[in-house]
Amino acid sequence: DEFGKALGFQGVCTKGLLHNGSHLLGVLSHFLGHLSAIKPFKASHCNGDLCGEFGISLKNGDGNISVLRSPDYSLFELTVWFEKGVVKILEGGDKIEIYSRVPSSTYEGYFALTLKESITTNLSRYALDSVEFLIRENDQTCNEIFKEHLHLHELIFQAFIKVYPS
Repeated sequence: DEFGKALGFQGVCTKGLLHNGSHLLGVLSHFLGHLSAIKPFKASHCNGDLCGEFGISLKNGDGNISVLRSPDYSLFELTVWFEKGVVKILEGGDKIEIYSRVPSSTYEGYFALTLKESITTNLSRYALDSVEFLIRENDQTCNEIFKEHLHLHELIFQAFIKVYPS
């Protein structure tokens, strides 16, 4: 709640919607609530997966993710805009930048963003850390997280059907 309501987000990853995009969607659902829809825009088949642009709707915010078609590097980044600041997950999750709004020195009555904190993390180990977390938690927490991930994958497969109807 420090930054207020989520205004939107933009994520980008490589290796396909199912492969890396599912992790991006998992992070988004963790922070912005239940995933309600994935809308493919200019999506196409790539290496047995989907690439392209996708509109994403979550309980507490909407935005877009771009899944790039097989560049020679791995990419996983997310920017979330809030009423009072911005959070950026960079370098595959190994770095988080937090920006706060401050009064603008140029335009009276307006605000600018300034880097408040840069955090080195191990978010790139999200999948492994998630398993370790679940082992420590109670059955109810495990069931809720598992159900959300099953739901997330169900919506990804529905996106496949939208792009490639039978």
